[in-house]
Amino acid sequence: MDADTMVLGHVDELFDSQHDVSLIGVYDHEMDIHSSLFPPVNSGFMVFTPDMADFNNLVEIYRSGQIGGDGWCHSGTGWTYGTGSQGIISFYYNQVRRGLGATIAYSRAGPQKGADYRWSNWTLQPAGSRFLPVDRSVYNVVLTPGLHEGEAQGHTDASAVKVFHFAGDSCPKPWACHDMTSAGPICAAMTDRWWAFRGEVVAKFGMATGPRCKPWGRYKALNLKLH
Repeated sequence: MDADTMVLGHVDELFDSQHDVSLIGVYDHEMDIHSSLFPPVNSGFMVFTPDMADFNNLVEIYRSGQIGGDGWCHSGTGWTYGTGSQGIISFYYNQVRRGLGATIAYSRAGPQKGADYRWSNWTLQPAGSRFLPVDRSVYNVVLTPGLHEGEAQGHTDASAVKVFHFAGDSCPKPWACHDMTSAGPICAAMTDRWWAFRGEVVAKFGMATGPRCKPWGRYKALNLKLH
């Protein structure tokens, strides 16, 4: 998980052994492109099954440098993020079946793309995929037009969020001290929760620190000594 994610509730259900997959997370549909077979996987929060074979395969594919407009290894997936993690992860866990290098074999069966919110259409994965997309209003939540629409229609609110991601400009990172007067309800609630967590750390260690930073002010980092 990224350092700009915030866990608000248990995610035990993601570790359920009944999931016959190797990776669980969310698709980043907003970063997808029409020509890509699979959307990129948002690598800010993932649950994966550790496997040295997968690790070594990913390293070898990455080092091969076989990435271009037609994706990794001409697979049709991965160009959106170039050589970044999100494209190669989507390619590998969705398509790679066996072999590496010149002998690499992968499936060209694509998904039926959806929005992946519980009130909307869901992405239908093809047989053989080892990636399970989960609800984007609960896990690795990034503010998107689809989420705002669901919130406005009463389908979701801040109480549904288990893992929030302060990603990009969708909901500014609290320590960036942006003006939050125009922030939507979910973003405002998540920002308040982050400052509340920070307050708990301050209280636990008996530290002297000021209140939350003012809009466009300067964040004062905690002088926290870790042993």
